[in-house]
Amino acid sequence: MKTAQVYFEDNIFEQLQKEAQKRNITISELIQELVQTSIKKKPAFDKMVGIWKDKNIDIEEIRKKAWR
Repeated sequence: MKTAQVYFEDNIFEQLQKEAQKRNITISELIQELVQTSIKKKPAFDKMVGIWKDKNIDIEEIRKKAWR
C-alpha cells in the first residue's frame, strides 16, 4: 500500500472526523472507501460518453417536436 499526503480545508476535515467516528473507523479508512466508491462510479459514466455521436441532432427539429 502507498501513502499520500492530502490537505483539507478545516470544515472538510471536521466532517471526515465526524463521519469516521460515527462509523468507528479511521479517517484513512474512510477516505479509502470514498475514493474507491468514486472510482467505481466513474466507468459507468464513461460508458455514456459518446452515446449520441452517431445521431444527427437538430435543435430546431427537437423544438418543433416539443411544441406540437
